[in-house]
Amino acid sequence: MLQTEDFGCWEAAVSTTLGHHRSDLLTPASPFRAHFRIGQLGAFTVLHVQGSGRLRLIREQREQSVLWLPLRGITAERINGQSWLAEPGTGLLFQPGDAMEGETSETMEGLSILIPPGLHQRPSHPGSPLLASGPLHQRVLAGARALA
Repeated sequence: MLQTEDFGCWEAAVSTTLGHHRSDLLTPASPFRAHFRIGQLGAFTVLHVQGSGRLRLIREQREQSVLWLPLRGITAERINGQSWLAEPGTGLLFQPGDAMEGETSETMEGLSILIPPGLHQRPSHPGSPLLASGPLHQRVLAGARALA
């Protein structure tokens, strides 16, 4: 568990879990706070992230897929050049090789579920990374929330 008001400390913690990235604090005049908790559930790593201070993260997804489930606030993402908006009740699936640039709202909370390489296959014809509506998407989101 990490609880900090030090942006550099938060950035180091993100590097150990997500790998190489670049992040910027977009509201340096506002207080920055981050609470970062990590756990293991079988083969899955689950991160609970919450905080205040608007951020930008630029990264490339490496070996594993990540399912991002916002619980509070929004995340605006550009994945491989396409814009997506993740808000509570939706999820975004980041797959190996995806180039991403995202910005958070001033306050945010969410779950990142890291999916090991052997448990997720990249589809030959990828669809939308946004999991939002439809019975299949809702089952995936409900299962992910139960896992977390």
